[in-house]
Amino acid sequence: MHRTNPLPHPPMPYRYPAPGACPFCAETARDEAENPDGPVILRTDHVVALVPPRMRTWGAVAIVPHRHVPDAFHLTEDESRDAALVLRRVVRAVEAALDPDGLNVWWATGQLADQPLEHLLIEVAPRWERVPYTYTDWHDLPAADPAKRSELASLLRERLHA
Repeated sequence: MHRTNPLPHPPMPYRYPAPGACPFCAETARDEAENPDGPVILRTDHVVALVPPRMRTWGAVAIVPHRHVPDAFHLTEDESRDAALVLRRVVRAVEAALDPDGLNVWWATGQLADQPLEHLLIEVAPRWERVPYTYTDWHDLPAADPAKRSELASLLRERLHA
């Protein structure tokens, strides 16, 4: 039996970029040798952890696979393992560097769940008790200043290797 949501909520349209214009594919393809002080925190064979171009909170990190996959259920076992291990390392680095009161870690799957792009994005968002937070659609978040992204990435890279 198909169930519908009893609350009136229209489906949110995907706002996918044109083919070849995925911002996460562009971020994962970047060469750190050209920009060693850029937003990338950690790169493995399968995923990249980076300070995202749009941050929910100061200290936010995005973990994205190199391969353009729509969600976690399309990852290979190796990609899944890599993502989980990178997530654990990133959370430890965020906690050590920023000492948040809590963390949100999530991904959205599908249009109704508010998935911003058809490329898996695992988000880590540190939270502080005294800083109010309201969920905002990813596309409505302000673009992060490139210098601030690099500054945060540098701080988190230091904590990864401490």
